[in-house]
Amino acid sequence: MGVDPIDLRAATDLGIIVANVPDYCVDEVAIQTVALLMALIRKVTFFHQKVTSGEWDFRQGRPIHRIRAKTMGLVGCGRIGTEVAKIVSSLGVKVLTFDPYIQKAEGGIELVDLDTFLEKADFISIHCPLNESTRHLIGKEAFQKMKRRPLLVNTSRGPIIDERALAEALRAGLVSGAGIDVIEKEPPDPQHPLLKMENVIFSPHIAFYSEESMRELNRITAEAVADVLQGKRPRSVVNREVLGKTRAKIAQS
Repeated sequence: MGVDPIDLRAATDLGIIVANVPDYCVDEVAIQTVALLMALIRKVTFFHQKVTSGEWDFRQGRPIHRIRAKTMGLVGCGRIGTEVAKIVSSLGVKVLTFDPYIQKAEGGIELVDLDTFLEKADFISIHCPLNESTRHLIGKEAFQKMKRRPLLVNTSRGPIIDERALAEALRAGLVSGAGIDVIEKEPPDPQHPLLKMENVIFSPHIAFYSEESMRELNRITAEAVADVLQGKRPRSVVNREVLGKTRAKIAQS
């Protein structure tokens, strides 16, 4: 899906087509996002740890608030963000998005600027690609503008969030909790400050995974390779400017 590890300029200069599979795990990532969010809202892992250590007292987890009528903010509103919006909307959650690459959001999603987004969101979920404009997009300045002490979920790319600033925001109460599937360095250092916080939930970069999504990924990737070898244009070319430069005879349309 993401192509941030690839030097696209060098690939283009060398006539190498870079193709990706932008739609293979939409359901999986959307469900993982909502699962992390729900676990944070209902403090599932917090209570699990308390009960297994011999403590049985719901008051330890106060406060817990109702999800209905809250506002979900999506950083990026592509396939996955839109699917997340469908799920949470069915629970009575209003959805807004910050996405400078679209002109209009569909399905009742409100498109807003970044400051409005940070001010209004009770829950924030990251669904944008990693590039120079999004690296550390959610950092110290953004955390200071968050008005509602939101819950934050990241199932996209770790470096979109400045983790040091996130740790500080959690300590200061600017953010109520975080669900993290991706981080800047994977796996994390055992001394990573977020690992020691009760209001942070981790999963090991698994949002993409199901047996079905892996079969789909392998099949579509192989089809892209076969297309290039047969002189066809792959279904999803990332560096489109390579078409015409590549040594292979690839259809332009």
